[in-house]
Amino acid sequence: MRSFILAVLALVPLSSSQAHFHMLLVDHPSVKTGDKLTTTYKFGHPFEAELFDAEKPAQAQAFGPDRTTTDLLPSLTKTTVGENEKKKITGYTCTFEPKARGDYTVIFVSPAIWIKEEQYFVQDTVRVNIHDQAEKGWRFRHPDLAPYVFVPLTRPYGLRPGTVFQSRLNFSGQFVELEKYNAEPQKELPTREFRNLNFTTVTEAWPPALPEKGRWVLSSRQTPRAMTLPETKERESKKYLLLRRATLCVYVDGEPANKPEK
Repeated sequence: MRSFILAVLALVPLSSSQAHFHMLLVDHPSVKTGDKLTTTYKFGHPFEAELFDAEKPAQAQAFGPDRTTTDLLPSLTKTTVGENEKKKITGYTCTFEPKARGDYTVIFVSPAIWIKEEQYFVQDTVRVNIHDQAEKGWRFRHPDLAPYVFVPLTRPYGLRPGTVFQSRLNFSGQFVELEKYNAEPQKELPTREFRNLNFTTVTEAWPPALPEKGRWVLSSRQTPRAMTLPETKERESKKYLLLRRATLCVYVDGEPANKPEK
């Protein structure tokens, strides 16, 4: 078994560039109590707006500012989130209604997904925060889902372009990728190095600057060589690595208008 793991580790690249990400997108990052908002779960390349069918999440939960938990899995609806020249692309949505002022955390956990190009399985834990008027609860760690969750160290809403955003991960030796989400394919794509911002770090906290308005996807997966006991999953009678990945979706606002809050 040990020789198998060492052989597989040697084959797995350390870079996660051109990765497929699971994304959680909310139609309004800030709401008022009683407002209903839709959370959409997608799978694909954020910058290129290239989507693939998403499998139903294994877990879907919302954590309130008082730490109460709502199971969103029963309310998920399979829907069309895009299409290509061959077929319509499926994802999942659910409607969520905050019941009290404060910060809500929505976390989805994907099933193990086979990444053919890289020859390994990956399981995503993807998080998005929703703000309801009062700044309360965005720093909660939700230990049942740790260590595969980004924990914000900077408030994850009310962000402006150029904000240095800090977050924490509990696994080390990670490769971190920051990529902007585009709702529609771009007419012309920049060269690869300008499509996303890639960082390599062996520390728990890292501070990227979010350069412009829009939705951003921050993602990091386990580095195989830093894993004490690598996990495996079988496919067609062969064993392949199962890597865990943490993803956080944040929204950067433009310059806010100087209008008093109603």
